[in-house]
Order: sequence, then structure tokens, then C-alpha cells
Amino acid sequence: MDWIMLIIGLFVGYALDTIVSAKETGGKSLFKSIRFKIGRNQIHFHHWLWYLILILILLLIGFYSAIVYGILIGMILHTWTFKDWYGVVKRK
Repeated sequence: MDWIMLIIGLFVGYALDTIVSAKETGGKSLFKSIRFKIGRNQIHFHHWLWYLILILILLLIGFYSAIVYGILIGMILHTWTFKDWYGVVKRK
């Protein structure tokens, strides 16, 4: 049963992130991108990093829900479809 809930969560998360995210790299999203400077570097804290941190926190506190993890992983998978998903540090 957990596998079914995980798979359902994957689809829900992917679809949800499709709705709230920009349609293409650099486009408008419902959530503002988090960017800040450290020296001459610009750090872009992508949404998938937030989702990953949330998964780690949930694991650390002992929370387990297959559907919640499925949703978060589905959202991560969707954000990896963007061209700049890996670009966390940009040198200026």
C-alpha cells in the first residue's frame, strides 16, 4: 500500500509543481526565486533544494508518510526538467 501512495504522491507532486512553477526557465512563478550574493558569487536557492531540505528534516524528526514523500519527490523531479536546475552558484 505504501508503494501505491508513493506513486500517487509522485504524480500529484509533479502536477502540483507544474501548476505553481514557471512554464519555462526564467519565467514567472507563483513563488519568487531566492537569490543572494556572497562576494562575487550569486547563489540561486532552487525550489528543489527547499523540497530536499524538507525531506531531510522530516526524516530527521521521524515523520513518515509515503504520500508526502511522494509529493515532495514529484516536485523535485519536475524542477529538474528546467535547463538551470543545477545552477546554484553563478560567478559574477
